[in-house]
Amino acid sequence: MKVVSVKERPELLEEITLYFINHWANEESKMVYVDCIKNALYSQNKMSNWYVLLDDNRIIGSAGMISNDFVSRMDLYPYLCALYIEKDYRGHNYGKLLIDRIKKDTISLGFDFLYLITDHIGYYEHFDFEKIGTGYHPWGETSSIYRCNLKKDRRHIISEIESLIDHSIPFYSNLANISCILKDAFPNTLWAGFYLSNKENELVLGPYQGPLACTKIPYNRGVCGISAYKKETLIVPNVHEFTNHIACSSLSNSEIVVPIIKDNIVVGVIDLDSIEFDNFSKEDALVLEEVASLISRIL
Repeated sequence: MKVVSVKERPELLEEITLYFINHWANEESKMVYVDCIKNALYSQNKMSNWYVLLDDNRIIGSAGMISNDFVSRMDLYPYLCALYIEKDYRGHNYGKLLIDRIKKDTISLGFDFLYLITDHIGYYEHFDFEKIGTGYHPWGETSSIYRCNLKKDRRHIISEIESLIDHSIPFYSNLANISCILKDAFPNTLWAGFYLSNKENELVLGPYQGPLACTKIPYNRGVCGISAYKKETLIVPNVHEFTNHIACSSLSNSEIVVPIIKDNIVVGVIDLDSIEFDNFSKEDALVLEEVASLISRIL
């Protein structure tokens, strides 16, 4: 499964537009989608974008990011809209892939909140949206307005990890649970876990969530090894352009590595890999550095 936007795949403009029309428009409103999606592609306004979820080359879901969803609260933006998953693909949490991608893009644009107009109750709450009021439409109807606090979306994992750490159990057990929290907290993450230092200046595979991984990484090799060697966080937007990158999975396209330092010695690293290019930000690094500080206390 892969989420792409019309800005990333302009050759899919017609197919993406037709998909939204078939699922959201009628004869009277279809030009709204035609005009909006076409201008999102060519506009410099990054807040306007339209996304589809691909299973190989088949579109099986959609969502949009827009400045206003035909609602009276024009002081709030951006909005998530038009979320849809094909019926035969439901029940696998694929909607989260689209929501997470739009959350990520909203954060990258510098917004702390993402909004939503919906009449559904009990679905979006699972993705940290909460109802904040009622919006009024030009055609006389009303809908609930939901908001997701994107800053909280990251920061809450610090307190979650603090409450999770149990000093009475082996540190490996704590790291196993923390790796699960990290993979869920950072959108589009393929692999999340730890490498721990040994006496031979190597990083050895620790607890993680994701596909099979390299078991040993020398210091000063690959993103993890260089992060450990330099004692600094590395954010790599495109791992294929990183010198001496160690490719544990061909699906990985970007990576962030944060050293875990105790008494000025690197005892391990936090490693997150993503299927998306440029998936990790400086804000993500700040959160992960706090996580590393917490972990240093149990190692």
